[in-house]
Amino acid sequence: MNWILRLFILVVFAAPLCGQEQNGGSCLGKATTQAEMDACASQDFHNADAEMNRVYQQILKKYAARPTFVRRLKLAQEAWIKFRDAHMNALYYDPEDAEDSGSVYPMCKEMEATRLTTERTEALKRILGPQQEGEVCRFG
Repeated sequence: MNWILRLFILVVFAAPLCGQEQNGGSCLGKATTQAEMDACASQDFHNADAEMNRVYQQILKKYAARPTFVRRLKLAQEAWIKFRDAHMNALYYDPEDAEDSGSVYPMCKEMEATRLTTERTEALKRILGPQQEGEVCRFG
């Protein structure tokens, strides 16, 4: 795919995301240079990763009396991290892609990592959250 088409696709699909204030604190909407956008996207990922780890630690503490669950959750979390890393490597592995995508490549990579990590955090939060009336298939 030529670089002009890639850039067009990126602008059309990624630009709306840049203005969103994800997790209430993203600076992407205020960034004015690509370097600032890269830094914001990187910080968003680090914040999302820290939140996921915080929720994960809460689960381990809450269910410490259930060692089988804790062991299996640890295995699941390790597998998820391997999945995330493999997924990112599949999408953003080739340095030639970075050249074709131009200066937005690092930002896009961080945004995808943030999206995946935020989705995992939401799944972990469902384990922590209270069971709603009528939920018969929820863990807990």
